[in-house]
Amino acid sequence: MNGYEFQRAWFDFAFENTDIVTGNHTGVYLWNVELNNRMGWVKKFASPASQAMMANGIKSYNTYKKVFNDLVSWGFLEVIQESKNQHSACIIALSNFDKALDKALDKALITHLTKQVSALSNFDNAHAEHLTKHLQGTEQSTVQSTSSIIKPINQETNKLRNEEEKENSSPPDFVIRELEDLKNKSDPPELRAAPLSLDEVEDRLRDNRFLLETACMSKKVTPAEFLEALKEFFADKRATRHSWKSEQDATQHFLNWLPKWKARQSETKKGGKLTQAVHAAVEAANGSEFITFQDINRR
Repeated sequence: MNGYEFQRAWFDFAFENTDIVTGNHTGVYLWNVELNNRMGWVKKFASPASQAMMANGIKSYNTYKKVFNDLVSWGFLEVIQESKNQHSACIIALSNFDKALDKALDKALITHLTKQVSALSNFDNAHAEHLTKHLQGTEQSTVQSTSSIIKPINQETNKLRNEEEKENSSPPDFVIRELEDLKNKSDPPELRAAPLSLDEVEDRLRDNRFLLETACMSKKVTPAEFLEALKEFFADKRATRHSWKSEQDATQHFLNWLPKWKARQSETKKGGKLTQAVHAAVEAANGSEFITFQDINRR
């Protein structure tokens, strides 16, 4: 027997005994077949346990010993001389199998291959039929077959053909002109939207809920501070007659201006006694409250 026949006999057995055969059994047996092959297919040879364990990644000697004993009891290995311990090699021989090789695995593979061949044959027939119909519906074939002459490829002809295909695939000239007109066309003055006034921009920013939430989260202001800052911002812009090209520009300008306003408010609150007294006088005046300088000093 040769290596192929040993492997085939083993996999026939493994296919019929999937409940007891493991990967370690396959690895150890095929390692011994390979070892005997390297020795020139001698009748008996030494098989060190350490080599078999290393070749199959088996860490435990007890695991290897059980696998080895299974192979002996199943008739795949024949022990000629037992090893004295795990560090010495036993003398073994590979059992010959003269039985017919038409096992369950062969039958299963033959059935599977038969189904595959049948499926491929059906696919080829359907593909050939489709291709025949397609060729019959073509007015003129561009493929010309010759029996013994191979014509060289004319690069100039291919170049002209590619240029013709590009011309045919491009849109008509009038479509190209229309597209260019649309790109360059701008709305007439009477249809353009008039720029928003400062009052309209202020109203839009005040009603913009998303802007309010963004300012409160990113600039660390309260809703009341947001409205106060917005009012002061537009009062300042009205005094300088400032304008923006769009509402987005005004929004970005306000968000950039807001931290400076907040910093000024913080500085005002940290002012000295004179500053606090002046603010108290202004608040009292706005509230129509009559106060004296002694009241201011007491505050």
